[in-house]
Amino acid sequence: VQGSDRRLKDATRISKGIIRIAKDGEETEDAVPSAGDKRLKDATTGNKGIVELAEDGEDKPGVVVQGNDKRLKDATTESKGIVELAEDGEDKPGVAVQGNDKRLKDATTENKGILELAEDGEDKPGVAVQGNDKRLRNASETAKGIMKFAHDGDTAPLSAVQGNDKRLKKATTITSGIVELAEDGEDKPGVVVQGNDKRLKDATTETRGIVELAKDGEDKPGVAVQGNDKRLKDATTETKGIVELAENGEDKPGVAVQGNDKRLRNASETAKGIMKFAHDGASDPLSAVQGNDKRLKKATTTTFGIVELAENGEDKEGVAVQGNDKRLKPATEEMPGIVKFSRNGESGSKLAVQADDFRLNNSREPLPHTHEYAPVNHSFNSHSGTIVLRESRNESFKDITPPSDGSSVIYANNTSETGPAIGLTGIAGNNKESSDSYGVVGHSTHVGIRGQSSGKEGSGAGVIGASRFGAGGIFSSEHGFSLIADGSGTTINSYDKNINLMGDGKALLVKGDAEFQGRLVFKIKDEAPEFPSGLVEFFEVDETEYISPGDILVASEKGKYLLSRSRKSYSTSVIGVVSGNPCVSLNNSGKEEKVYPVALAGKVLCKVDARNNPINPGDLIVASDIAGCGMAGHINSFDKIGSVIGKALERLEDGVALISVFITHQ
Repeated sequence: VQGSDRRLKDATRISKGIIRIAKDGEETEDAVPSAGDKRLKDATTGNKGIVELAEDGEDKPGVVVQGNDKRLKDATTESKGIVELAEDGEDKPGVAVQGNDKRLKDATTENKGILELAEDGEDKPGVAVQGNDKRLRNASETAKGIMKFAHDGDTAPLSAVQGNDKRLKKATTITSGIVELAEDGEDKPGVVVQGNDKRLKDATTETRGIVELAKDGEDKPGVAVQGNDKRLKDATTETKGIVELAENGEDKPGVAVQGNDKRLRNASETAKGIMKFAHDGASDPLSAVQGNDKRLKKATTTTFGIVELAENGEDKEGVAVQGNDKRLKPATEEMPGIVKFSRNGESGSKLAVQADDFRLNNSREPLPHTHEYAPVNHSFNSHSGTIVLRESRNESFKDITPPSDGSSVIYANNTSETGPAIGLTGIAGNNKESSDSYGVVGHSTHVGIRGQSSGKEGSGAGVIGASRFGAGGIFSSEHGFSLIADGSGTTINSYDKNINLMGDGKALLVKGDAEFQGRLVFKIKDEAPEFPSGLVEFFEVDETEYISPGDILVASEKGKYLLSRSRKSYSTSVIGVVSGNPCVSLNNSGKEEKVYPVALAGKVLCKVDARNNPINPGDLIVASDIAGCGMAGHINSFDKIGSVIGKALERLEDGVALISVFITHQ
């Protein structure tokens, strides 16, 4: 730029030179205030200059404190200045310690200053070590300073290795330093691999380095997968990467659940996540007890936790015995623990015989006896070997009555009038576990074992099978059914013509969890039943009027899980249709009276009215104004959504009748 350039002329408020002069008070970015600008005048508490001055003591933001402000006066212990001074030794928060405070005096071993000095060698907590402390002197191999030096090569604990220690020399493959170096490729334990070792070279798919690299997709053992392997690509629900991602809610084996899966949402008492939480104190199956459940509180002898604790010596049913219960102490001959020991030779009831009792090693004198099959007077312990009996007995017996001794080769009649009484006992295995031991075996070309009991109402059993850990009974057949439960009596009569039973239809009762590994088929014996069978749930009804199969039920206005007959056309409160032939039943009502089976799925007979509109197969069935009766519906508005109970499977031109309907809630 030349000296005559117009940009070098004097600047004014009208034209630029090197700069542009701003007008008085102008705040334009490219203009410079002139010396006479009002913003450069002296500031007061009333008017701003470059700054705005604060009133005396004013703490408004954006104002500048003046030099005569009271807050800048000298501080004392009575009044604040910039700070408030502390009294001598005062430790109140927010006060400044003065220079003559006793806490700032020189510290000695007797008196504290800012800190308390330790005596020579003193290790009391909270004291400061002085510079002349013996522990700070130079350390040697014989005397400690801050540390003790180790002799050359010495491995004594709590000793510091010196810089000239032979163990700090450079290591080679022949001699150790801090470490011993390995030869190229050497894998001896305790040696350090050197940087030029061939095993540290870059690995390829043909030659190993530290690892052997796998080819793309190769799954050979001992090879490392490379970063560009196709198996490491991002997985989707269509193609695999390291894993195959599951669709939302999918439970196919071998797929990984994604983070946004609905099953991973937080669980609540009303909606499942990974699990469903139980209400406080609720015992619903498949619900997780929450940490604040009242049943998890600590149990006492007066209140339940998970268990109720028994008082000392208490034998009430359902309470847990505590560890300090007197009944758990060691038993003696005088005081019972869990048992009470008998004295040597004592034969009182409810006494446990001790191992040193003389009766456990004293032989008894044999007693003479006789029996019919071998009428010889001999001692009881002379029976050795086996008993083999062969005879022909075939006296008939009928119904569920005790057979006579003419029916069997071995006949045992225990005449005891009190129990427990056993007619015949078979024991095998000598109390040792054996998979080939059988207490009793029955074999026949027809029925191996027949068990029968006259019993009483609600008691008695033909056969009882029980096991401590295994199954109570195992049934298997090579060709037929492994187990037949006959509730009518017709099937058992075909197996045993001597039994004449008329069952009331009850075939099988299962109390507890049941697992079926295979198909489950339900068949109705009638070829053409009046009402189709199906899956139902029992609900309580709030009405006293007659409820009949085919009635449409809706949620009652009373709530409490009650249902009532429908009485409003297009009611969106419809629940289901009363079934006339329940096949599989669920009962969550907890009641047995005033409950009715409501069809949950499949075909059911439904009461419908076709007097105003004929019903054709496929028509949607909704509630009508007639109690418990349906009609053909037309879902042509949003307020009718949710009113459909099923689809018609039959035609009805006119009148009121029962027709087949397929349950379809929508």
